Amino acid sequence: TVEEVFCGVAINGPSDEQIELGCTDRSKMIYRSDGAIANSVWDTVLYTTLSQVPEEQQLFFEAYKSGDAEQFQALHRKYRLEVAAALRNHAEQVLATEYRVPSDKELASINIKEHRRLNMILRHNRFMRRVFETVKARLEQIISMEVDKRRKLMQEEEEEDASSDS
Repeated sequence: TVEEVFCGVAINGPSDEQIELGCTDRSKMIYRSDGAIANSVWDTVLYTTLSQVPEEQQLFFEAYKSGDAEQFQALHRKYRLEVAAALRNHAEQVLATEYRVPSDKELASINIKEHRRLNMILRHNRFMRRVFETVKARLEQIISMEVDKRRKLMQEEEEEDASSDS
């Protein structure tokens, strides 16, 4: 079975638009144990990323509100690399700071009888680490594909420029 967990992407002082995109609804801001990322996560992070380009941020939100799937998806495609990189960085940060699993040596020095919930905590932390590792791996695949696409586009543009110069 595929399980869902809160992704932990937090937007401080979210705007009305970010709230409408789902950033405050924990049931929408999820990662799945198979590495899938909920649309609300992609949408919220893209909207936040587009704060660097206010005209496109407005276009994106208008497309969302009006149901203009073509414009909405075009902006997702255009910024897929940036959003995937931001989410991968988030997953890396979580893995570096949260859901720690002690080494065998550390576990050997712990009196299990004094820490009755330790097994449950370890199972939870191992599960959460697996989810975030799976999400990170999926994001790394996306990043690799997007980098390849951009390189190919740049090569094609260079070839077009070279042929038009001759």
